[in-house]
Amino acid sequence: MPNRAILTMMKSVSQSENMMKILKQLLHASGALTFLIAYLTSDSESYRIVHVYCGYGFGIIFLIRIILGLFPNSISLVAIWKRATLGKSIYFDIKNLEIGGLLKWQRWYGALMGLIILSMYALVPPMILAGIAAYEEIGGKLTRKVMENSHEAMGEFYLGIVIVHLVLIGARYLIEKYKKSNIALQHIN
Repeated sequence: MPNRAILTMMKSVSQSENMMKILKQLLHASGALTFLIAYLTSDSESYRIVHVYCGYGFGIIFLIRIILGLFPNSISLVAIWKRATLGKSIYFDIKNLEIGGLLKWQRWYGALMGLIILSMYALVPPMILAGIAAYEEIGGKLTRKVMENSHEAMGEFYLGIVIVHLVLIGARYLIEKYKKSNIALQHIN
């Protein structure tokens, strides 16, 4: 009888992890889509309201992601922080000339991706708040202009980070594909 309870509990935990994974993917996709639409409509006065609503949506998605990241699960902020601090171990390998550790591309990928994600998280709040301040015309003309320009600059910088993020994912995919093809060729020979 206790075995059945353990199996049921394990099944429940597995389903919970799957739900969090699906939620993470949904938040990621909707965040990417709202940012893309907001970016594409940023220079058009006729689509300004679309830009504003997508910006608000992006901010809400970001807040949900942060709140969910406070709970220990598959989308924990602690995991992101651990990835971002992999650079420290790479630094020590460089300092101690540990060539074996430096040649592991997974560590470099993890550290770079962690830093990219961390910088994205750091950039979103000021970008969203500057956009809100510009749209709501908080302060005088000068403040509005400063907020508009800083919002636009942060949006451009964020897009650059997204592009680096996508390049790293593409590089990882190609490296994995190359490794698998080499393993397959070694088995043939």
